[in-house]
Amino acid sequence: MLLCATSARVRGLSPGAVLEVGGVVLTVAGVIDDALVGSAELVVHAQDAARLGVGGVRYALVQVDGAVPGAVQVVEQVVAGTPGVLNRDLGAWPWPPSWREVLPQAQVKERFGEFAVRPGAGRTMAQESGWAEQHVVTATVPLLGEVRCHREVIGPLADALGELERTGLGNLVDPGDYAGCFSPRLIGAGAGPSRHAWGLAVDLNASRNPFGAPSTQDPRLVEVMERHGFGFGGRWPVPDAMHFEYRRL
Repeated sequence: MLLCATSARVRGLSPGAVLEVGGVVLTVAGVIDDALVGSAELVVHAQDAARLGVGGVRYALVQVDGAVPGAVQVVEQVVAGTPGVLNRDLGAWPWPPSWREVLPQAQVKERFGEFAVRPGAGRTMAQESGWAEQHVVTATVPLLGEVRCHREVIGPLADALGELERTGLGNLVDPGDYAGCFSPRLIGAGAGPSRHAWGLAVDLNASRNPFGAPSTQDPRLVEVMERHGFGFGGRWPVPDAMHFEYRRL
């Protein structure tokens, strides 16, 4: 097993150490730069992946020849109608960085804390006892009123919403359509913890910006939130336009 450098720092591990993952004991063969593995927390051999019950291709990134007429349409036709497959055109290369602007999970753990998780049915999970009491606080911020978020998020969120209020743009946030911040849950059934489980994301104008639908957020709201350190889910390959995720300390 290889660990990215951030993951090794979080756990205080070095080559030769052992780590138990899903009941399987793995030995750390080396620690390598985050960029070499896309900031993945750990990399395992295919045989170990099978023992862990991990496998299958999650996504394919295809660069088409722009000089070939209809190349994008050909790709769309190939995957059309395949159950569970989503197709998104990211535009011309180089693709904009917005879809990868959130922090990798190893860096989230290093900056905001790590907790143990026991997955439940669907998107439910049990979070390590005491973690929220140490890291999550309840506070009052402009426009939204009382929120419950990671303590490091409260200041930037208050600053962003306060700027909207001072500049006459408070109407861009509907306090009645706020869908929360801290919520210990998984991204999806069988997936990892949502950034909401850390209290790092706020869902604004939620009913008008459902998951998977194009954004209806005002660009001025997006600009202010991004400037205060929040990545915007509306520009992801599968948009989540209600979602503003804190990524900067």
